[in-house]
Amino acid sequence: MKILAIETSCDETAICLISFKKKSNTFLVEKNVLISQIDIHKEFGGVYPHIAKREHIKNLPILLEKVIGDEANFKDLGAIAVTSGPGLSPALWTGIEISKKISTEYNIPIYPINHMEGHIYASMLLKTNKAINKKSKDEFTLTNLAYPAIALLISGGHTELIYINDKMSYKKIGVTLDDAVGEAFDKVARTLGYTYPGGPEISKRAEIGRKLTDAIRQDLRLPRPMLHSNDLNFSFSGLKTSVITKVEKYKLEEKEKELFCMEFENAVTDVLLKKTREATYLYNAKTLIIGGGVSANAHIRNTMQTYCNEDDINLYMPNKDMSTDNAIMIAAAAFAKIQNNIQPIKAENNQEIKAEPNMSL
Repeated sequence: MKILAIETSCDETAICLISFKKKSNTFLVEKNVLISQIDIHKEFGGVYPHIAKREHIKNLPILLEKVIGDEANFKDLGAIAVTSGPGLSPALWTGIEISKKISTEYNIPIYPINHMEGHIYASMLLKTNKAINKKSKDEFTLTNLAYPAIALLISGGHTELIYINDKMSYKKIGVTLDDAVGEAFDKVARTLGYTYPGGPEISKRAEIGRKLTDAIRQDLRLPRPMLHSNDLNFSFSGLKTSVITKVEKYKLEEKEKELFCMEFENAVTDVLLKKTREATYLYNAKTLIIGGGVSANAHIRNTMQTYCNEDDINLYMPNKDMSTDNAIMIAAAAFAKIQNNIQPIKAENNQEIKAEPNMSL
């Protein structure tokens, strides 16, 4: 069976094609292509939804031609998987509309996929082959988790804790009350004069700061918002405001900026760790899943790995190239639905599929 997967939730246009045998726990990535819009949005310091929509409309036919090629190959598809939310509404609709068009024309059913569920499955993928050359097909197996599990999803638009007590059974137990953690990284980077996307810039300078022998000045210390709030929610708006206030008040030299980036990254990580640890204790979790674009942050990854090693918790994180938005994670979520006998939406009913920018797990 083959699945065509399409991801257009934000500023990445991504399409992939996977193949597998119905009773297999393994799938092959036949084709996987992606066009990033980072350079286009960089001058604005963030993603503009209608520009993202324009670029998706331009890029989707190009990528579809690369993945499918001959029109006859559409007839070999067993299903289409498309991100239906959460995300930017104009961007989501571009992927949904082209999926509906293919579905109707070739009578192919559709799996509408929750983007955040895709990030969960990206963390559960194990590459089971070694590439011989660049043309080799990647082979992935889905991990069989030990339940109950906690998922920490951290990205530009989301910071949330999810309780998973069985396959595809989700309960949101913690959310951000304002800024998402990735959004906070970007805003702090902009305040310090760094380009979008801000996360990698902050992380790079934070690592330099950790190698310095100097200690950060006391007046540049940052708060750890809601660290002792006695719930599993997050807040990063106050942390961001504290950064802005200090940057406006003090003229930071480059070395001080590096230490300040380290302090900001430490503050974020301290909060994420505290809330995640509380969630795993409260729900007696055997497994921790970390997903989303911010899961690529080396300090957060190392901190969570140390915690899980100490408390004997199974930890699953995506490879760094799978942490950002991609179509393989959307295909993996659809693959898991097929394994669990969840039926897709038939072609004649595909008009019921809508973009849900605030879709929740």
